[in-house]
Amino acid sequence: MSKQWGLTQIWNIALENVPRHELEPRDYCWASELGGSYYDRYWKMKGRKPTTPPNARALRKFEAGNLVEWVMLQVLARAGVIKGTQEHFIYEGVGINVTGRLDFEAGGEIQAADYSDLPETFQGIAESTITQLKEKFPDGLANVNIEIKSCAAIMFDRYQLAPSPQHSLQAFVQAKATKRPTLLVYVSKDDLRICEWKIMPISDKYQKLLDTDLEGMIETLVLLEDELPKEPLLSYSDKFSSNWRIEYSNYLTDYGFELPEEYSKPAKSMALRLNNIVKKLKEGKELTKVNLKTLEECYAFYPEAEEIINKLKEIKL
Repeated sequence: MSKQWGLTQIWNIALENVPRHELEPRDYCWASELGGSYYDRYWKMKGRKPTTPPNARALRKFEAGNLVEWVMLQVLARAGVIKGTQEHFIYEGVGINVTGRLDFEAGGEIQAADYSDLPETFQGIAESTITQLKEKFPDGLANVNIEIKSCAAIMFDRYQLAPSPQHSLQAFVQAKATKRPTLLVYVSKDDLRICEWKIMPISDKYQKLLDTDLEGMIETLVLLEDELPKEPLLSYSDKFSSNWRIEYSNYLTDYGFELPEEYSKPAKSMALRLNNIVKKLKEGKELTKVNLKTLEECYAFYPEAEEIINKLKEIKL
């Protein structure tokens, strides 16, 4: 038998074979589900097996995120400020509870650090980070939760301007349950830039969003299966866009698609074509025969777009 070997196949298979929990019926929400699709959350809480579970590429992305989280843990742990990892929490909502696990709790006095066992590059990062923490916070660090989200550079640029509403709700419910702030930290997997948003335990803005989200989930759970509304094929808020809640749905086949790209490619195309027409209407221009033909094709994909376009026509008139 040949002794010639390589890592590629072994590595990929190992990442894809990481054990995953089977869904079981439950009466609570996971914090990471907040702001997501009611349709998916309904079926997950019923314990229904996903028809389109995360594919191999998605699973590898999850593990890449875990790797970024691990690196940050190593630096903070050597500074002696990690108070706990994967702490379980429960937020008692009205009618439904929310649960989850913290990435880290960090704070306290900054200790002398030994990071000699880290790779050389990370030794420099660790040394600089710890030195700056000591200089800026000589009396120690207030205890906070840390929630880390790794992402591609294009998404990181967006999160520098504003955090994801879904991530913010997750961070807020962590803060509420633990009665301490949560640092929502974004890490660019392309160049290791980071940015952060501090989410406080008391916030009228996020409390309202959380209450609305949970009220909607409670209303959804009492529906019969054949009454359950699906997500709209396109989203509209001043302009059309594909619906990420469908593209990343674990029940994508319920919408008639087998793979995420089978949905996203036509959805993004239809959204772009509709937006060109929306622009013409807002500019007060007449629609051409080609535009009308485009609308027919778009309405066939997403019939609800017709009502939106007609309202825009009325505003023009």
